[in-house]
Amino acid sequence: MPDFLQIHLRTERLYLRSLQHFDTQAMQQYFTENLADFQASMPKVSADFLSIAYQQQLVQQHISLAKQKRMLHLLLFVADNEQAIIGDICFSQIIFSAFRSCFVGYKTAVAFQRKGFMYEALCASLHYIFTQIGLHRVEANIIPFNEKSIALVEKIGFEKEGYSHKYLQINGTWEDHLRYAILAENFVFGKKL
Repeated sequence: MPDFLQIHLRTERLYLRSLQHFDTQAMQQYFTENLADFQASMPKVSADFLSIAYQQQLVQQHISLAKQKRMLHLLLFVADNEQAIIGDICFSQIIFSAFRSCFVGYKTAVAFQRKGFMYEALCASLHYIFTQIGLHRVEANIIPFNEKSIALVEKIGFEKEGYSHKYLQINGTWEDHLRYAILAENFVFGKKL
């Protein structure tokens, strides 16, 4: 079983790696620049969310979960600029045993949206999750108005499984979500559309 804190993946245009303690300031910058866009699909954040102290606590929490193999939080960088975070993918609530499943959430910095970066990153990370970590199923829950995210998961091969009423509290309001999932045996890595 791989060490969840030592994951490094490369794609044609991207470098993906596990979140580390030294990423606190870069995470603060990433959220400061993009929070207005992200909040449409995030839980409501506290007033101190953008502070270094809060981000440090969040990074520590995610690292602790990674050590327990319950979360894999990957940061995305353009391959030739590994300083600025351009997105992130979080595989959370990882359960092994007979279940071998998790949830996935992802965000892309505003300046890098609609360029295929998240498609490239999510395909590479799903390939890793299925082949190296050995999960069987990954679920994504998406607010119905988030057409970009729906198009992304459908392009990758996620199948719509249902509709969950008032599933998550997003930005202070209980929101319905579409439930999508993909199984290891249905995932085709590297397919061109």
